[in-house]
Amino acid sequence: MKNGKENPLQSTENAIQFMLRLEEDSLLADRCERTDLDGRLAIASEIGFPTLESELRQAITMWDYYGTWHKWLHNGRLASSYDDLPELNASYQISDAQIESFRENGHVLLRNVADKSELSPYRPVIRSGVERFNPQFSSRSQSAEDRAFLQTKNLRMRDEAAKRLVTAPRFGKIAADLLGVKGVRVYMDQALIKERGGKTTHWHQDSLYFPLDTDDVLTMWLPLVDVSANMGTLQFANGSHKEGYLGFQPIGEDAEA
Repeated sequence: MKNGKENPLQSTENAIQFMLRLEEDSLLADRCERTDLDGRLAIASEIGFPTLESELRQAITMWDYYGTWHKWLHNGRLASSYDDLPELNASYQISDAQIESFRENGHVLLRNVADKSELSPYRPVIRSGVERFNPQFSSRSQSAEDRAFLQTKNLRMRDEAAKRLVTAPRFGKIAADLLGVKGVRVYMDQALIKERGGKTTHWHQDSLYFPLDTDDVLTMWLPLVDVSANMGTLQFANGSHKEGYLGFQPIGEDAEA
């Protein structure tokens, strides 16, 4: 400042300049993606923009119109710790009766595909991914009563820890066995968080959201928490898949009819 006094806003201005650098430098942004909040603050200081967590939060609050910057406020999972996550390589045996049930009803419940010790380490991974990459989670622009769920797509493409879960060989083998094919590919992954007091998810066809020229496709729902009946569990209409595509009806009251 011209009068020689310390600029009380300098730390916040540094935070804004740091954010601008991240928008311009993809390599720097990727480096920050792989560390946690403390690591990002250290990187900001390293490149000449020392700032505090409180000032970074203030800058993002002023700057973040769309909720996309709040991911920098959350601690991520360090890349060096990915190796301690379960790999889920062991096969899961599916019976002929389960395959027949899947083809007849359009769905099948498979128990003990993974135990709690295997899934528990992935809960903070998915939670962190939703916090970092879902603008709704950060901005809370809607109340839970206004939406059916929080949805974050394709975490496997942005987070190596999430990728390990989504592309686990055990799950791929199950999908291939149910479909009667040699191998499968992942079209999309979704992290869905059903909030307390959220809206009901209306009846719908998933095929509306699959622009594919084949019916050799399925969705796998893997709960990361215990789900009781009074929480509102997933439901299917037996045999409805045999009706084929029922037209353009996105999830909502019209689709319910």
